[in-house]
Amino acid sequence: MMTAAALAAALLFWCASPASAAAAQALTVTSIGFDGRVKMGAWTPVWIDVQAPASGLDGTLTIAAASPAGSPIVQHSVPVRAAPGAKISVFIPALFYDARTPGVVTLSEGPRSLASIAVPRVSPADDIVAVLSGEPLGVESLPARGPRLEIAYLSPEALPQIWQAYEGVRLMVIRDIDERRLADPQRRALREWVWAGGRLLVMPSGDDVRHLQGPTLRDLLPVTVTVRRAPPVGAGAASPLVVRPGGETQDMAGIRAIHWRAGRGRVTVWTQDAADPARRGNPDDRRAWDALLADAPTPGVFEIDATLPLQRPVPVRTQALVGALIVGYIIAARRLSRLAAALHPPAVILTVIAVIVAAAAASRVAVFARADASGVVASMLAEALPGTGQAQVVISARMVVSHPGDYAIGAPAELLMRPNPPAAVTLSHDGQTLVRSGLPGLRLAGTGIVPLEVSGTYTRRDDGGTVTVVNRTGARIEPAWIYQTGRVQAVSAIGPSAQITVDGQRWLPRDRLQRTDPNHALLVWAFSHLESDAILKPIPTWLVGWLRNPAFSLRWEGRREVTPHLVLVPLTAP
Repeated sequence: MMTAAALAAALLFWCASPASAAAAQALTVTSIGFDGRVKMGAWTPVWIDVQAPASGLDGTLTIAAASPAGSPIVQHSVPVRAAPGAKISVFIPALFYDARTPGVVTLSEGPRSLASIAVPRVSPADDIVAVLSGEPLGVESLPARGPRLEIAYLSPEALPQIWQAYEGVRLMVIRDIDERRLADPQRRALREWVWAGGRLLVMPSGDDVRHLQGPTLRDLLPVTVTVRRAPPVGAGAASPLVVRPGGETQDMAGIRAIHWRAGRGRVTVWTQDAADPARRGNPDDRRAWDALLADAPTPGVFEIDATLPLQRPVPVRTQALVGALIVGYIIAARRLSRLAAALHPPAVILTVIAVIVAAAAASRVAVFARADASGVVASMLAEALPGTGQAQVVISARMVVSHPGDYAIGAPAELLMRPNPPAAVTLSHDGQTLVRSGLPGLRLAGTGIVPLEVSGTYTRRDDGGTVTVVNRTGARIEPAWIYQTGRVQAVSAIGPSAQITVDGQRWLPRDRLQRTDPNHALLVWAFSHLESDAILKPIPTWLVGWLRNPAFSLRWEGRREVTPHLVLVPLTAP
């Protein structure tokens, strides 16, 4: 793997060499971050145009990035295929750590490098307000926007194709949007980012409200649109925006705003166009922007690294093999000792042969045991996103490696993995996240959004009631508990469906719950999370349980590692 010093030398060489001109024809970084603004260490969208050679292309596009301190390089790669002479646009999610020399893009086919160019310098930002608008909105003129809060005006084509690449965005503003310039993965990414905790502001473009009815925004908004064009302000006509059930209307410093929650996120619709020249410099607009930004924290990733188990349990097959070897050794030793005591030549020869065979067998078993003992130690949580039918999966993992050498870890396509802290790894994005490394103690963190396949209702009666659960995962949930505002009640294993009677006399304070497998630290963290999280706390009753779902297994050198994950499912009224 390339070192940080080698990366810097390569940057100087490529920028100065005649080959850089030819490489620029084959590779062009058309968009990085949000109009060149990047939050360091956060997932960043990168769009690259690739010109295929006359023979066609079936290769790999790689971004290598290093930190300014010279720490190991993180490489990101995706497969690229193109017809002879074709020009294609490729999306890569990447992590950058140095704004001055972000990294190098390389196009290769097999072992042969076809072209390389330097990634352009970027503007570092702590938070970004991303805007889709053909006209300035005035937010860039706010006198106090916070430390390095940058405003980025975008074209629709530059939007990310995965929701994790919005990590550095504090607020997304949409005033107009050309649906023909968006692809379905970009629409899905915006929607999932909002569900995961993003903040979205939408407004009309003058009197045009057609973009509010398009496939990108229609299902996200707290309003329905009754006409294609809004009436002029003050015309006395009815508003074309009808508030949906669950929407909240608010006067934000003279601007009528309609809010609602979408999963962990929040969507706001302003009924006025902030780009209206008549409102330019209006102090009410400034106060409205300040209020909106104050309620738009950057979505954070749950930190569950502290809940990682200290060690990886020895697999049952390894225990059985070692046990059988010990028993066989004892039996053989007793028999051979009797033969050797006779001092007959055949007995001595047989003893020597047995010792050689036993040593060879022990060596082979040791190799197998070391390989079997290597693998992944992980904490994984799946939290329901209220009202979406989706769940956010968070994983923290540590590699346990008992022998030197490179290895590969495969994760489901929904989980985007990253080294935490940065380390020398290659992240391949090809229908799944494939991590290649050789570090024995590598730590990874990942997150994703998946369909919620467990649902339930709670019918309350006095201090108990009835819980009905539907489980479409194909795996049993066990052990499991009903959690209700600081108290828990253990329930039986849950199969495809279950109807559970909650006994009002069996509630137990959650801090008195006895230690349970497979990961008691994560279970305690989850209970605290339900009690402290502002979005989850208003939901009083939850199903909490362990699920071994093969769909969310990691692959260690081709071997499936099914990590039990903790599911948090709200129990609503039927």
